[in-house]
Amino acid sequence: DFAGISSEDPITGLLVTEWYSPQGKPNQRLRVSAFISSRALRSDSLAVSVERQERSPAGEWKPTPVSRETVAGIENAILLRARSLHAERYRSNM
Repeated sequence: DFAGISSEDPITGLLVTEWYSPQGKPNQRLRVSAFISSRALRSDSLAVSVERQERSPAGEWKPTPVSRETVAGIENAILLRARSLHAERYRSNM
């Protein structure tokens, strides 16, 4: 929910968010891409990449590194939410 969806392709399983600036950090922006390779709720069924940019004093956006912990945290959040949705659907069908 932190960023809008820029593009999604249910055939290939690719989802890309719009650029998002964290609250209080207007000179930083992020874009997340998630590739879902299987319907299985496993970590090897999901690949996430995060692009991070910072605005230079001249106003240009320049790529900056993203920690592996940040990417892992987003992957875990996606999997937890997917499991929660799956459990809700399972309970409502009983």
